[in-house]
Amino acid sequence: MRARSPSRALWAAGLFALLAVAGAHAEDFDPAKVPWDQIEAWASGKSPDNPWKPGAKPSPPKPPPAEPKKPDPAPPEPAKPEPKPDPKPDPAVKNPTRHAEPPQIAMVRQKAMAYLEDEIRDAMRFKDYNRMYNAHFRHDQFDLALQDLIQVASDPKRWPNENNGTTVCGGFWQCALLAKARPNPASVDKAFQQWEQRHNTKDQNIQNYVNAMKDYYTNAQKYLSQVADLEAKGDSDPNAFWQVIDRFQNDRPHGNLRYVAVLYRMRDWYPEHEQVANGEVEWRIFDRLHHHLCVFDMAAEEARILIEKYPKHWSVSGGEAYWKLGESLHWHANSLPKNAKAFEIYEEARRAYMAYQQKFPGKNYSTPKPQGDPNAGKSDVGMRIEDLNRILPRR
Repeated sequence: MRARSPSRALWAAGLFALLAVAGAHAEDFDPAKVPWDQIEAWASGKSPDNPWKPGAKPSPPKPPPAEPKKPDPAPPEPAKPEPKPDPKPDPAVKNPTRHAEPPQIAMVRQKAMAYLEDEIRDAMRFKDYNRMYNAHFRHDQFDLALQDLIQVASDPKRWPNENNGTTVCGGFWQCALLAKARPNPASVDKAFQQWEQRHNTKDQNIQNYVNAMKDYYTNAQKYLSQVADLEAKGDSDPNAFWQVIDRFQNDRPHGNLRYVAVLYRMRDWYPEHEQVANGEVEWRIFDRLHHHLCVFDMAAEEARILIEKYPKHWSVSGGEAYWKLGESLHWHANSLPKNAKAFEIYEEARRAYMAYQQKFPGKNYSTPKPQGDPNAGKSDVGMRIEDLNRILPRR
């Protein structure tokens, strides 16, 4: 017979004691209250006390271990003195926040986009892709302008002049240089060659223009990169801005909204620059708004500034500004519902035409039409005044 292990005997005794107590107090028995750690100690001989011995008191629970002592916080670092600003900042250093953006830039973009929406909506009714092309091109929407041109090119019977002339081929290569989605280079080259051939003439001015555009086309990427660099330098260098203005004025590159933004910055940031002080920048702002973007209310405001602030500019001393003020007001009023506000603008347009007629008799728009003309004996300004006399209510 095998001898029993002392530990097994002890465990058996403990188990019988446990069952005895459980049987005596079955109704009060709670397994959660069994002191298993004390039983283990007693059974292994580490504790002489029987935890289930009648009258025995359980050992007190062990206190929880003490939390480790936290190290003393490091002393705060001494406050660093704030750097003192340079009392004499160098004005030549480029600073993106040096100038406030002229608010007219956002206004022009908003009004131009509203005009574009109306123009496209109206053109879509008749699927007039040529009209849509012109509107998209004027408002720097080059990818959409390319799509319009493809539609025009696909229907030469409807648009023979555009296909046989320089509209399609010329517009195609100009848009291709500025669009985000570039067409096949071979098709762009072919379009440029067609455009160049159709300008084959002995007129020296036209030849000079074609040569300049050929240089732009051949070196387009270099020139576009230069324009971007000059725009960035314009923050601190007005002469850089003037170089950008000169390039946009000559459509190298094309971009009416981008151009007018540079003009506004030039005027507001550098009022003492020669081209600002003599009124040339102001004239170009007006011209771009009126003839290219069709923002006639803002164009009229710029014409007023031109007349009042730059009387020596050629457009004012020669009368062009007065005529253009009347034209901008006239076109703006035409776009409005015929209410009191529109009649007020028509009235101002008539005063501008009359001022031109009185100040510049016999010049340009005051010159009577020759014999054989349907309006022989009448001048442009005289006919505008007659037209407004019919529109305006009698007083």
